[in-house]
Amino acid sequence: MIAVNHFGGPLPTLTYQPFGYVTGAEGFVLISGIAVGLLARRFTAANRLDFNRWCLRRAGWIYAVHLAILAVILSLAMAPGAPAEFVFQNMPELAVDPLQKVPAAIGLLYQPRYNAILPLYCLLLLMTPPAIAALRRFGPPSVLGASVLIWAGVQIGWPTATVDAWATHHGLRLGIKNPLAWQLLFVIGLVGGFRPGWYGERLKSLPLRTPLLFVVIAIGLKICLSLHAGIPDVFLDGDRLGAIRLVNTLILAYLVWHGCSRHPDSAANPVSFLGRYSLPVFAWQIVGLYLWRPWFDETTTPPGLMVLGGLTLAASQFI
Repeated sequence: MIAVNHFGGPLPTLTYQPFGYVTGAEGFVLISGIAVGLLARRFTAANRLDFNRWCLRRAGWIYAVHLAILAVILSLAMAPGAPAEFVFQNMPELAVDPLQKVPAAIGLLYQPRYNAILPLYCLLLLMTPPAIAALRRFGPPSVLGASVLIWAGVQIGWPTATVDAWATHHGLRLGIKNPLAWQLLFVIGLVGGFRPGWYGERLKSLPLRTPLLFVVIAIGLKICLSLHAGIPDVFLDGDRLGAIRLVNTLILAYLVWHGCSRHPDSAANPVSFLGRYSLPVFAWQIVGLYLWRPWFDETTTPPGLMVLGGLTLAASQFI
C-alpha cells in the first residue's frame, strides 16, 4: 500500500486511507511497536541484559540506511536526466547545492521526501529502553498515561505553523511525522508486545456487540472521508496524529485483534516475510521510487501504465 501510494496514479484512490482516516504508516508504526515489545519480552524471559544495546544497534543501522538513501538521492540530483528532475520536483531546495543539506541530514533535520519514517524509527528506538524500564517498574497504565499526556500536549500546544515556517526559512525538512505524537502508537504496540495479555484481559470484558459497534464507527469514518466532511484539521492531522486519526487506527487494530483471536490457526499472510526484512525492503522501495517514478508523468502517461508502474514498484520489494 505504501509503495503504491508513493508512486501515485489512479491506484491510491483505493489504497490511500481505504478504511477511513488511516494510512499504511499508522499500521507500520503500531506493528513495529508490537515487534519490539515482543523482542523485549523474549530478552527478559531469557535473562538477557543486552536489549538496550540491541535498540542502539538497530537505531544505528536505520540511521545508516537513512544516510545511504540520502546519498543515492543526492547522487541522482547531481546527475543529468529524468531522476534529477524528479528529485527537484519533490525537493526544490536541492536544485541550488544538494551537498549543503548533508549536515542537516546527519542531524535528522533534513529528511528526504518519502523517507520520514526512518528518522522517526531512530528516535522511537532510542526512547524504547526507558519505556521498557518504566513498564517493568510501573506497569502499562503509567506508561500509557505518560504517553497519552505527551501526545495530548502536541495536540494542544505544538506550534506546527511556526515550526514549519522556521524549517522552510532555513531550508530544512523535518518530516511529516511528529515523534512526540507518533510515539503514542509505538508505545501502544510496545505494551501489547511486552505484556501481550494485558490488553486481552480488558478487551475480552467488553460487551459482545463491541465489534459490530466498531465496524459501524469505522464505516461512518470512511463515509465522512468520502464526503469530505468538514472536520477540523486538528483532529485529522497526520503530522500530529490527530484524535480522529488515532481513534480510527485503534478501532481497526481492535477489529484485527478480534478477528485473529477468533481464528488463531488461520494461514500466515503470504507477504509476512517482507516484515522480517522490513528495513532493506523499505529502503529499496524509496530508492526504487526515485529510479522508476521519473519515467512516468501523471498528466501524459495513460492510467493503465501508471497502475502497472505502481504495481511493479510494489512487487519489486519481493526481490
